Parts: sequence; structure tokens; C-alpha cells
Amino acid sequence: MSIVFILTVNHQTWGQSRADTLLTVPMFVAAGAVEQPFGVYADRFGIGYSVGAGFWLKTRSRWLLGLDFTYTLHNQVRESVLDSVALRTVGAANQLAGSDAQLADVRITGRSYRFPVVRVGRVWPARLLPGAGANAGVFGTVGAGFWQHKINFEDVSGTATPLRGAYVKGYDRLTNGVVLTQTLGYLHLSRQRRINFFLALEASEGFTQNRRSWDYSTQRRDDRQRLDLLFGARVGWLFTVYKKLPREYYYD
Repeated sequence: MSIVFILTVNHQTWGQSRADTLLTVPMFVAAGAVEQPFGVYADRFGIGYSVGAGFWLKTRSRWLLGLDFTYTLHNQVRESVLDSVALRTVGAANQLAGSDAQLADVRITGRSYRFPVVRVGRVWPARLLPGAGANAGVFGTVGAGFWQHKINFEDVSGTATPLRGAYVKGYDRLTNGVVLTQTLGYLHLSRQRRINFFLALEASEGFTQNRRSWDYSTQRRDDRQRLDLLFGARVGWLFTVYKKLPREYYYD
């Protein structure tokens, strides 16, 4: 009886250890973030809310490689982009008269895209949360990609004639350039392979420039070199693609 019990326990332990081992883990990523602008980027936009998707690969030797796409919405635009001689009206900043001689209902937001951000880094072993497996750990990455942002206008009333067609390009301040990112976080890959996610802090630096030939509100071309800064907290769910192990390896 005792011998049978010992053999059963040893078989279960062996199976669990084989299942919970260092592996190469491909991961599809779905993420969200809250991001705070700094520097000249904070002069243009308020806090941002981001969603993103990507593909990461954690190798057996604990390298982390990734490719990400991020979309950010800024509900607050701080620059008075509609404050020009042609559009100026009595009232608050960023208001203009519509074709019906009433104030046009224009919703102004910021839109930002970072793609593709290619990242590389390392995972250091750490089981910080219950259920973490051998592939979990603290991770750090650096990355680079393309960053584009602009001011978006939604003409709700349908009376904002100056913001239609090609004219809107004179107000949207389209800006883009190279972006660098640095990320530090925790990668949770569970032993049972069912609960997989990450938590991270991320900083981004954009070396950007306005790409429009003329800005109507300032009546000049903006050709300054910008340094756009963004710092955020990210959380993401990981859809892992493990190589299937033989059935006898699956023990909890």
C-alpha cells in the first residue's frame, strides 16, 4: 500500500515538473493603458487612454521579443487650434461659427498611433503571484517604432464648413517621427497555462515634427523639432500558444 502511494506521488510530481518547465512561449497580446503626456506633448494633449495589440515571444533562454501596435485617445486638446482670424468668434477657445450663424458643435480630440513598435528584452525568474509557473518573471524591454499623432475634429452639427475636406489639414497639426520605448513589468504565466497577463510601466520618447505645410491658426509653417514624452501604466492579457505536452504531464 505504501509503495503504491509513493509511486503515485512521485509520478504526479514528475508530471507536474515536466509541465512546469522553461519553454519557448508565443503570445498574442491585448492591452490597455493610461498615459500621462510630458513636455511639448503635454502642451497639446491631456491624459491619454490606449488600447493595443501585438505578438510576443518568450524564448526558453528568457529573451523576450515583441511587435506592438497602440492607439491612444486624448479627450482634452489644450492648444487653441481654431483661434485664427478667419474662424475667431466670441466665446471660449476652440469654438467657431457654423454656416447657420450659430456656434458649431465640434468635438475636438487627440488621436495617436504607435506602430510597429519592435521590442527586445529579458525575463528574470520571479513567481510574485500565486500560481505562477517557471516561465513567469520580471521583464524589461527596449523598443523603437513610428509615432504619429494629430488633432481630430468631429463636426456633430454639420455646419463647420472650414473643417471639411482638405481644409482640415490646416488645423489638425499632423505630427510624426521615430519613437523609443522602455518598459519594466511583471509577466505572469501560470503553471496551468490558463491565467496569463502582464503589468508594466512604460516610457516613450518621440522625435517628431509637424508634417503640414501651413498652419491656419498660427499663419505660419511649424518646422520645429519636437520631443514628445509619454509615461503610462499598462495591463494586458496574453493568449499563449504552448506546444502540447503528452497527457501524462498534466497534473496540478
